[in-house]
Amino acid sequence: MVSPSPVYQIVLKDKTGTQVAIIDDYRSLQAQKIVNDLGFFTLILRDTDPKRDLFEKDGQIEIKRRIPGYTNWYTEFECVILDFTTVLYENGNTQFTAVGAGYNEIASRRRIAYKKDTVRSKKNDVTETVMKEYVRENLGSDATVANGRLYDGVVTGFSIETD
Repeated sequence: MVSPSPVYQIVLKDKTGTQVAIIDDYRSLQAQKIVNDLGFFTLILRDTDPKRDLFEKDGQIEIKRRIPGYTNWYTEFECVILDFTTVLYENGNTQFTAVGAGYNEIASRRRIAYKKDTVRSKKNDVTETVMKEYVRENLGSDATVANGRLYDGVVTGFSIETD
């Protein structure tokens, strides 16, 4: 007996993480989730697809997967949209292409913006706790001058799970 093939759908979200569309009629989807790295995705739609107008830089996509008869929908990979474009080929075919990377890409844009040898620049604790503190203090709700950061860096709508 042959197992059924997995089915994918893309949840398109705006910059704040609010769902704006579900895409299940794409031409092509390539994605690779890499633990502790950026990973990537490439999504190709028909150029005439009305959902293409909903894409925005730093918008988000959630790639969902299920195997009919075996699994329910679950999140395979979550990403930030880095670029999108329409391409016209010599044969007259046009397509809309969006590319991006996992959420770690957002963190890679930042630097630890606190004075050297302060509690927010130098840490010693459990790895998960330290990483979440650095992210919270440089992208999240604590990324403010009032907390000692050299310049404000709060990313609206960004959240960090508890340890």
